[in-house]
Amino acid sequence: MAAFTNEQVTFIEWLSQDNHIEVCIEICPDLGKMIGYDSYIGHFQKRTLFKLKLQGFLAESTHYVAGVKWQRCSLNHRGYEWLKQHGGQSND
Repeated sequence: MAAFTNEQVTFIEWLSQDNHIEVCIEICPDLGKMIGYDSYIGHFQKRTLFKLKLQGFLAESTHYVAGVKWQRCSLNHRGYEWLKQHGGQSND
């Protein structure tokens, strides 16, 4: 299991509170745009989301807004279990 920084743990905790990030996956001017983290207090980095996906911590679902395809990323069971075991502590 990869080590997480304090900032990444804070982001995992934020996701665990029924929050999610949406990523545009439609070939259009918004391709790659990320939304949904406006309520996150901290510095959001795309690489944190990439790391959570790599670790298998994300549940993903596809949905459409005005005909544009978006991928919704939220914390899955594995992510919740990790958070429960580590009590919100980083591996730094």
